[in-house]
Amino acid sequence: MDMDFHLMEILPAWDLLEESAALTDADRLQVTQVLFEFITTDVVRKAAGTLTSSHVRHNHATFPALGLYFAGEYFRKGYGCIESRHWLDIARACFSLQAEAAKPYEDCNGYGWLVPYHTMRYALASGDTTCFANGTVRFQADYALLTMDNLGYQVPYGDTGSWRCWFSEIPYLRGAAFFYRDGRYAWALDKKLAIHADRAKYEYACRVEPREPGDLLGARAIPLDRMYWESFAGPDTMPLQKTVDKVVMRASFDPGRQYLLLDGLSNGGHKHYDGNSISRITDRGRIWLADNDYIRSLPKFHNSVLVFRDGQAETIPPYCELEAVADAPAMGISQTAVRGYAGVDWHRAILWSKERFFLVVDELIAQEPADYDFHCFWHVVGQTQLTDRGLEVEQKGPRF
Repeated sequence: MDMDFHLMEILPAWDLLEESAALTDADRLQVTQVLFEFITTDVVRKAAGTLTSSHVRHNHATFPALGLYFAGEYFRKGYGCIESRHWLDIARACFSLQAEAAKPYEDCNGYGWLVPYHTMRYALASGDTTCFANGTVRFQADYALLTMDNLGYQVPYGDTGSWRCWFSEIPYLRGAAFFYRDGRYAWALDKKLAIHADRAKYEYACRVEPREPGDLLGARAIPLDRMYWESFAGPDTMPLQKTVDKVVMRASFDPGRQYLLLDGLSNGGHKHYDGNSISRITDRGRIWLADNDYIRSLPKFHNSVLVFRDGQAETIPPYCELEAVADAPAMGISQTAVRGYAGVDWHRAILWSKERFFLVVDELIAQEPADYDFHCFWHVVGQTQLTDRGLEVEQKGPRF
């Protein structure tokens, strides 16, 4: 399963090792024949669909496509192999399209960094640096900073399985820091590597003076990428200008200060049905509100609202509508809506009194007569207790 993923590692490694005096010509011939058979019988068929597909790319295509680029160059230069032209065409088709898209086939802060990183590697290896020149890499690198909480972890919306996420964004940020020499990405890497032991320290190694990304503070709505929207029936669902990818609220990167992320999507590969849910709140050096697991994708497992119409639940629509977002020195506000959710329009407003509180107001408006039942879920981290002031979370709960 997924053996084709490894060609991108195997081929460059073999290219480095084949001249070793420990190998005979017979050894070299045997390995080369095995690689050729592996490529032609397994890898090509996994990525060939990108020649005709106009959808944003999935990692099951970019893993083999990147391997085919390295294989194509190896067999073209070393053997003048006719097949290598086809392999290079597949890689070019795969990555030239993705170079124009600011989001892959994922809404997941783990898998979601595989395709951008593969696209970056292809750009730097092939010399086709379109994704850097057109601002796609910078947008995605800023996206990584925006969807990172104040503790340094990516918010784990979608299939991830851990509150820590995967740290799959680290090589991407390294590449962005290397190419742009942008101290904001170096600052984020320092923050992440302080909590995550990473072995690939040589990867795109460069010295850039770290600089805190103060330009990314405030209440912000992250716009949705057009090609992603087109790939997931967006034109038949909601105008692009009404959509939103994520809403983020933060006035400081200090771990002791507040951070909030609201998800605007319930689609994508490895998706969760978490549109309009608040994926995370951090404050005072800890996680307070979280919802993450690999397989628990339904709204009830998120900080969301579950709607029953006449006793039946329905699938939450794929896109949230951004109705308002604003930022002021002491306040921030957002309002998003999911329309046509089991016969209801669900509006969620967040009023942010900076470094004081988040006030969440849910308004559900029935669009047709029925017997409705609404359930609002909050998944807190730590021990809860009922006091005369209401439900409170004990701060002695687990700290991350």
